[in-house]
Amino acid sequence: MTHPEDQQILDLRLSQQVNPLRNDPDAPLRRRRLAELGLAHDRPQARLDAFAAELARGAAELINGSLPDAMVNVFAGDHQYFAGMHLPAGASVDATAGLRQQHTAPSRVMSLDTGWCPHVVSRRKALTLPDVFAMVRFSTNEAATKLDIRSYLGAPLLDPDSGVALGTVCVIARDTRPYDRDATTFIKDKAHEAIQLITGRAP
Repeated sequence: MTHPEDQQILDLRLSQQVNPLRNDPDAPLRRRRLAELGLAHDRPQARLDAFAAELARGAAELINGSLPDAMVNVFAGDHQYFAGMHLPAGASVDATAGLRQQHTAPSRVMSLDTGWCPHVVSRRKALTLPDVFAMVRFSTNEAATKLDIRSYLGAPLLDPDSGVALGTVCVIARDTRPYDRDATTFIKDKAHEAIQLITGRAP
């Protein structure tokens, strides 16, 4: 969990940033590494969809809750792309309409102004948000106001070769969730597993 003083500093910084990756110095190297790894183009990856499904199940079991939406998100250009994605089949159509319209075929694209993954990539640190409305910046983010997202848990995909954050793994839900330090550890571990899968180092 983020300490109160750190949370206040983060609130201030995020309130001043709509797109924290606007002048990102890592962008050229990130694009090059994603090209080397076959992820430079916006195409769904079956292995990452499967990973996202596993991620959703693990996140639900962590808090004994319902399945969240889960993504493996890469940043190959001027947008986010969900190369891996899992949307629970049993979810209410009304509740998921915005996300499904935004991210199912033909598009899984989200702008860099929407959501909290850009902040995770910029900070290179996990972000745990049990209630996105508990932070000033997040109360007006389009992921909250248009897609009705209430909780977020994400961690960066740190490339072991270049050191660059290539994207994120994240889970989102339309209710608040009792995320704690165990949740932060969980999502960081899953990010490590995902980058091993992406780079071909998975056991």
